[in-house]
Amino acid sequence: AAGLPLVLRSRLVWGALAVYVLSDAPYLSILYVGRNQVEVRLFRTAAESLRDASGGHGSVFLEPMGHIGYVSGLTVIDEVGLVAPEVPKRRREGAGWYTDIVRARRPDFLVVRPALVDRNLALAGVATPFRSLAERDSLLAGYALVGEPPRTADELVVLRRRP
Repeated sequence: AAGLPLVLRSRLVWGALAVYVLSDAPYLSILYVGRNQVEVRLFRTAAESLRDASGGHGSVFLEPMGHIGYVSGLTVIDEVGLVAPEVPKRRREGAGWYTDIVRARRPDFLVVRPALVDRNLALAGVATPFRSLAERDSLLAGYALVGEPPRTADELVVLRRRP
């Protein structure tokens, strides 16, 4: 937005932008608030499970890191690279990125969305997390479910590394 005045000189564009903001802002805020409330509930559940299971010690590999990392007190290895820049670098190299990161970093916990486990799909990106379902099964055999299995596709799965 800081560069907008340099790019746009027409008053018509500014008028259209004002109409857009005034007409869509109330609708978009309702969508955002609803989504935020759902995510807080889901992420808080995962965060509390992690905190209780770990006592605040260890590391966790996950994608929705903010709330979960803060509440759990664990060292975070994130899928998007904000605190673990090697992850997006490995993701760009193709299939099997999840397996390679878990084997290299050996996190104590994994927090995943069901689609990653069930369908070999990551939330974002083009590369599949596992090279094959056999690879997925081999990697996940080293982890046990914490708490109850998810009831919906939106709930997060919390897994703990087996000793």
